[in-house]
Amino acid sequence: MLQYTVLIMNAFLDAVLANPWHDIELIFTGLGVFAFIIFFGGFTAGLPHLFTQNYHAERIAKHRLRVTWGVMMLLALFIVWEVVRWVAGYFS
Repeated sequence: MLQYTVLIMNAFLDAVLANPWHDIELIFTGLGVFAFIIFFGGFTAGLPHLFTQNYHAERIAKHRLRVTWGVMMLLALFIVWEVVRWVAGYFS
């Protein structure tokens, strides 16, 4: 049983080290989903208050802050991804 586990782990490590782009893409995908959820949560929670007159100014500020954070995180993530692609282009 132990020998089989070692063989599986060796194959897994060979696959990860042979092509690390898959893992990098998974990390960026997870961070992108996290940033979009923050954006979408602020956007959809504040959306009904745009069409009605019964909103509270402090609640709208929280939703706007959440939308701003989500957009800024997505923008920063895109910039970092482009830098990673640009640097990796020199090595491949």
